[in-house]
Amino acid sequence: FKEEIRRDNSGTRYPALAYADPTTFGGLGIQENQADQPISTANFKGAVKVNLETVKNNGELFAVAGWDFAATDNQKAATFNPAIATVLTAESEAAKNTIPAGTKYQQVSFAHNGNLPGVATVNLLKDSENPPAQNLKLYKVVNDKLVKQPEQVSLNNKGEFVFDRGDCSDYIITDTDISQSSDSNNNGSGGVNDFVDSTEVTNKLNNTPAGGTASFDVSTKSDVGMSVFAALQQNSTKTLVLKGDGYSWSIKGSDMLTPIPGLIAVNTGISKTSPNAAALKKLTGDVPLQNVYFSYHGNLPFRATIDLEVDAALAGKSLNLYHANAATTQLTLVRGGLVPKDGRISFMISGCSDYILTPNTIAGAITIANPETGANDIVPLALALAAISGLGALVLLTKKKK
Repeated sequence: FKEEIRRDNSGTRYPALAYADPTTFGGLGIQENQADQPISTANFKGAVKVNLETVKNNGELFAVAGWDFAATDNQKAATFNPAIATVLTAESEAAKNTIPAGTKYQQVSFAHNGNLPGVATVNLLKDSENPPAQNLKLYKVVNDKLVKQPEQVSLNNKGEFVFDRGDCSDYIITDTDISQSSDSNNNGSGGVNDFVDSTEVTNKLNNTPAGGTASFDVSTKSDVGMSVFAALQQNSTKTLVLKGDGYSWSIKGSDMLTPIPGLIAVNTGISKTSPNAAALKKLTGDVPLQNVYFSYHGNLPFRATIDLEVDAALAGKSLNLYHANAATTQLTLVRGGLVPKDGRISFMISGCSDYILTPNTIAGAITIANPETGANDIVPLALALAAISGLGALVLLTKKKK
């Protein structure tokens, strides 16, 4: 790349990376980079804007793609390759077999692989040969399948696709529902139609004052894409509250943990009905209890405080919180002495599965040291349970990429 410093219409400086080894782009006579060289993120601080520019056949300077980071963290990625191609890599070609005949779509292959140094709004010139028009959807290539992403795609008046990404791989943009594709149901996701609008949540986070709280309703759509949590990490002084039916998740930007490779979304659904109720009853016997079933199973990429509505039959009682192992053959007491206040309790977790609330002591359950006086955080326990009961054993989606 040849790098130059330019200014946009508002006067903001940004690096413009000119293409070095041109080939035809989308049949428009626009040139695209083949050099594929990453740039260092050492000087990436705060907002960063990168435009990929070239020259049309008539000599006019033209931007074929752009990256706009509202905030960056060079600890996430030491280098950044902004090059974008309109042909999938060879490893991703098989995924196109799942696309119905006659579907209009655009292929998108990012040279950068993996996490970006922040959540970026990507502008990409539409390929005139395959112009999907409206109700646009973004599908990620994962293990020869197409996985629908929660990020929304729009088409601006410049003929550019616009969408947010916190990581990079190979993608398809289309206005067609690809029913043969996979959804993100690797950790209890509700399906491709259950994603919250990541762009809306991210914008709400970015517009929340430092130290403030952004609340979002997840009672009808419960899958929250990872770009939302990447945006939260960049807003480390803020808190995201996800409100469901009778429960809420409270996640601080400062409580983000190690990212989980291949994880696309977290299903925030919590139910008082467990599909494992019969197996749980064999462990508890006929005691009064409330099931607490998380749709997501396994370790989380963050710590979250769960605020939960308690059944009226348990109100006013001191409750014990038990966790069931993956096989539903063993209970572990993880919190004791939880007294509902205004009909609700709260506790912190960093992993999800089956839990029960009961005022009784369950015979045969494992008891950790002083659970009633311990920290309000099931973090060390998650690691221990991973070893003894399979908690955190995830079926993760991984990508094939050079």
